[in-house]
Amino acid sequence: MELSRADDTDSLCRRAVELCISRLGFDRIGIWFLEPGDPRMMRGTWGTDEEGRPRDERGIRVRRDEKYHPQEIYDGAVPFAILPGEEVFDDRGRAVGRSDKAIAPLWDGARIVGEIVADNLFSHRRIDAEDGEILVLFARTVAHLSVLKGSDAALKEALAAKALLLHELRHRTMNSFALIGSLVSIEANRAADPTLESALRKLRDRITVMSSLYRRLDASGEITSVRLDEYLGKLAVDLMEGYGAETRGVSLRCAMEPVVVDMKLAVVLGLIVNELVTDSLKHAFPDGRAGELSLSLSGGGRCVLSVRDDGVGLPPDFEQRSKAGLGLSLVDLLCAQIGASLARSSGSGLAYDIAFAP
Repeated sequence: MELSRADDTDSLCRRAVELCISRLGFDRIGIWFLEPGDPRMMRGTWGTDEEGRPRDERGIRVRRDEKYHPQEIYDGAVPFAILPGEEVFDDRGRAVGRSDKAIAPLWDGARIVGEIVADNLFSHRRIDAEDGEILVLFARTVAHLSVLKGSDAALKEALAAKALLLHELRHRTMNSFALIGSLVSIEANRAADPTLESALRKLRDRITVMSSLYRRLDASGEITSVRLDEYLGKLAVDLMEGYGAETRGVSLRCAMEPVVVDMKLAVVLGLIVNELVTDSLKHAFPDGRAGELSLSLSGGGRCVLSVRDDGVGLPPDFEQRSKAGLGLSLVDLLCAQIGASLARSSGSGLAYDIAFAP
């Protein structure tokens, strides 16, 4: 249980050394791993010095020979080995005394990845088969946890690399959106035809919708999920400011429950809100009429997004305008794309209710 709390392989090995000395009754211990590219070489992790204190041995590499590292252990012929009265060396290869040694393989259930070596240099206590069996159980625990810690570290590294790649991709995407938006704005300013100018500005707004989503993802540190309520609320505020709604006496009311969705769904819903809010700001409050535009979002198994205004309602030529214009047709297409149902009602104003699965 104590070993499982270690954060990584290094801290695991250090704690294993401490526990092996304090709980298993050995004077000294060393934990060694086979080099992945050269199984005849072993690299140190943590061990004990000549006074029995934990020592960082990560810079030490030794060649595995059959006298001190019996091949029978690596072949699986024996579970452990006891070498009686062997000469003991320090980390510089100098003889410091003699002691029985116990060697147990670090076997993770599929392969041997190293070994644990223990001795009783100070007490000269004899090491017997029972000591060897205890060391084997301890070694298997260390091996199992070291593989898990290594896998966790590799997974964290892979996730960090993926996050960095997505961060870079978002930056490049935002730069591309900014470039395209600028080019469209330039063409809109140059357009002599008012209809063309209006169409280009609508296109620019749609580009901004997608660009703002990538900015929100980048700022939040999220990779693929979006707080839809925050994203759509900020989008509506930006549109109100862009159309000077406040100076016209048009206010915004938001009632948004927290809802998390993936990025693809957020893009589509952002485009829908852009079309509906823009349409209300352009047509619902003519001739200086004041009013209110409301945006609401309810969560659950099937969410409902509502865009409403208390403006003049649908115009008499709505059907013809709807067929001729891209905006409302685009809303229908976008709803179909995400499997959402769209309900439209007009009375004292205009209301759109979009029900969708998050």
